[in-house]
Amino acid sequence: MKSLRKILFWSGIFLVILTNIIIKPLGNLDEIWNFNFARCISNGLVPYKDISMVITPLVSFLSAIFLKIFGSELFVTRVLAAILAIVNLGIIYKICTNIGIKSPISKVLVLVIMYIMTAYFCLDYNFFILTLALSIILLEVKKQGKEKTINRAKKLSNALLKVGIDVRKKLFKQLLDKLGGNMRFVVSGAAAIDKQVAEDFNSWGILTIQGYGLTETSPVLCAENEKCLKLGSVGIPLIDVEVKIDNPNEKGIGEIIAKGPNVMLGYYKNEEATKNSLIDGWYHTGDLGYIDRSGYLFITGRKKNVIVLKNGKNIYPEEIEVLINNFPYVTETLVFGYPKGDDLILSAKIVYDEHYVKNNFKDLSKEEFEEKVWNDIKEINTTVPKYKHVKKIIVTDEPMIKTTTAKIKRFEEIEKIIKEKQIEL
Repeated sequence: MKSLRKILFWSGIFLVILTNIIIKPLGNLDEIWNFNFARCISNGLVPYKDISMVITPLVSFLSAIFLKIFGSELFVTRVLAAILAIVNLGIIYKICTNIGIKSPISKVLVLVIMYIMTAYFCLDYNFFILTLALSIILLEVKKQGKEKTINRAKKLSNALLKVGIDVRKKLFKQLLDKLGGNMRFVVSGAAAIDKQVAEDFNSWGILTIQGYGLTETSPVLCAENEKCLKLGSVGIPLIDVEVKIDNPNEKGIGEIIAKGPNVMLGYYKNEEATKNSLIDGWYHTGDLGYIDRSGYLFITGRKKNVIVLKNGKNIYPEEIEVLINNFPYVTETLVFGYPKGDDLILSAKIVYDEHYVKNNFKDLSKEEFEEKVWNDIKEINTTVPKYKHVKKIIVTDEPMIKTTTAKIKRFEEIEKIIKEKQIEL
């Protein structure tokens, strides 16, 4: 069985490479690389005979050929796309069975939610399933009253690991079996993984690491590995890659810049963009972060997103957004500086989940719910320095302006808020 799995997997890899290099790229190489990692990860949740490992890239391969020769309107390309969608839905259905979802109605509901999340919010379905699996496992643990036992087992196994004794596979066998029993590692990129998720997976014996990079850096600069793990970081620079912080402030936070053989030569036929990003051989990423004493890189936000107050204090909106997004009723948040005279008022636009609010706060009026949100914000304010206190909020169920990759168009949204005077001063 293992040899069959290897044959299927490497056949799929070959077809993906052929499709994206020899014929014509359907997407960028980052996406294909993520696809391969995702397939490795999801393979731990489906049987060895998962035929989708070869069907998925085969359909992509055939689609590319037909698109190249006949164009996008050919009926057969639509048929192939439909086959691909059915195969992927089949995978999700199998995974649902393996992680303990038994009811057919529940499985169909998961498929519908997954389709909405991936089609409209561009969420990778593999990470959707991983999060779902973890949620089900933790709910089961809570239901059986084993939460304290699991936490004690985590402390014990972590203590034993420090002296070189690894008993995680045996200690957490029941939990690992719920995830298919074959999952070995998880690689997270593009967006920060929840710290609790990473900590739990690593505590159970599933190596969970983060990486960081850009398309311009082919595409990895830093990554964790089995021997170099630090919660919240994106690891250490790869071999032959130099990473440093340009013009750091008093907290050591500045723009992340990098140099190495993996850094691009420049933007195609765009000298101005090349000059702005490549300075003295260093690629300026536009991301902000700091490097700790052990050499681990931590991302704090985007350079262009920094809010600079009149008193000179810098606020990185992403730090506050992460805290607000932890509330279960929040779907997305935008923290920004709202102009008042020659200064800025730290404000937040909070988009809530209408269905969650209806199900969990049905007795609250709109005004009462907004008051609850404001009280939650006040709680956050007690955990951060005074200059980072959110002083104005907008509470709405209307989605924000987004890019095709479901990222908030921060500056367009802020411009809209100011133009429509959504905040009363």
